[in-house]
Amino acid sequence: MIWLIPLMACTTSVGAGVPANQATQCMAPAMPVFAGTPAPTGCPYSGQYRVRPVRHRQAGLTLIELMVALALTVLLGIMLAALVNGWMKVRERLQVTTQETSVLDFCLALERRFDSPVLRRVYDQRLPLASRWLDWQPASNQLQWVATTGLPEAEGGSRLQRQRLRFEAREQRLLLESSVDLYAAATPRWVQRERLDRVGAMNVLYYQGGQWLAWPSDQPAHPGGGVRLELQRDGAPYVCTFALPWGRS
Repeated sequence: MIWLIPLMACTTSVGAGVPANQATQCMAPAMPVFAGTPAPTGCPYSGQYRVRPVRHRQAGLTLIELMVALALTVLLGIMLAALVNGWMKVRERLQVTTQETSVLDFCLALERRFDSPVLRRVYDQRLPLASRWLDWQPASNQLQWVATTGLPEAEGGSRLQRQRLRFEAREQRLLLESSVDLYAAATPRWVQRERLDRVGAMNVLYYQGGQWLAWPSDQPAHPGGGVRLELQRDGAPYVCTFALPWGRS
């Protein structure tokens, strides 16, 4: 064992610029240090380390976070359903508008043929037909008449033409045709002017004597006041009414 004897260390400052009569300064004795013993540091050393527990956050969603996520999911689902519903309604309206436009175009073309009817005898296979303003033929589902068109036919050069409204039940189509063969030596040559597909049924009524009848007038002096076309297309009913020139007020 080594013993260290504390001594009182005194120092005297001597030098240039320092007064000679300055008091002697002494230092406090140091603490004894033994071999194998740690030097004192001012803090007690227990030889053990203190370990503080670390709290880890639990993984997963809390109840509030789960409720917020569910609310956002429901909101997005409602917005998506409203968007799809609006798109379907717009699509249905566009389809209905297209169907109505096709029927309207067909009725406008038919109206132009009813604007200027002419009482004129026509011939088929060089045989004269009955002279009528409107010739309805129920066996073949067609209505024939003679009218003046706006433009003459290129091959015939005549504005006076035969008109025919014909319904084909098997093909479900309604046709509007015209022919320049007023004096046909054989079967008249018909040219298609308008066509309306997906027509399930057709009915034609004639206004005479203040009421709508299923047959046109066969008297040249009383031709009737109007024609009504009733048809069904894609399950929807349509009605087109035409006023003949002598039936207009």
